[in-house]
Amino acid sequence: MTGVLLRPLLRHERIKIKARIDMFSGKYGLQTGSEYHECLISFVKSEKMNGNLSLRKYNFIACLKRVLPILIIFTGIYFLGAIYLFIVESSLLSLVIAIALGAALIIVLSILSIFPFDLQSQFDAIDGRFDDESLLRLCKHNAPDDVIDQIIRALKNGNTLSFSELYDIFWLCSRTSAGVDGGRLLAERYAQIKCRVRLRPFTKGHTE
Repeated sequence: MTGVLLRPLLRHERIKIKARIDMFSGKYGLQTGSEYHECLISFVKSEKMNGNLSLRKYNFIACLKRVLPILIIFTGIYFLGAIYLFIVESSLLSLVIAIALGAALIIVLSILSIFPFDLQSQFDAIDGRFDDESLLRLCKHNAPDDVIDQIIRALKNGNTLSFSELYDIFWLCSRTSAGVDGGRLLAERYAQIKCRVRLRPFTKGHTE
């Protein structure tokens, strides 16, 4: 009897844990090449080209996403080299360098484990607003009907949307069209919001 009662709870916890893992792997984000992803990226780039939007912070986050893994690789190589020199030569300088590189490696790995620097993070860093005129321009990029419908509903509650909210609408429509069940969708959304809150001081402060 106890096992029957605990089964739904355990299933919910498994969903939450898997959602957290997928948060860092990017599995539950907008899939690259999908209709939703291509439309959103195309629209944002068009807004930038037409002078309607600044993507300085957006591009900064994208740059970090590319640079940090490269930094980890080179730091790791030099760290192993310093360890090798210390073993061969028993040099104090090699030991100090190895410790410094090891500390740097831990810091960079910690940053990557906390901040995924994914597409959601890039949109969180955009300061512009999405309004009715933006919606008309979005329609020219063959936006899916469910996205347009959700945006119209959202704009009724306010005059504008943030680009963070725009990403959320594309994400929700994308996951719903993929047939994700309600429990899984809720767990993914919870992980997404938790990540956004943790990253907000960085996207709103360090990218100024």
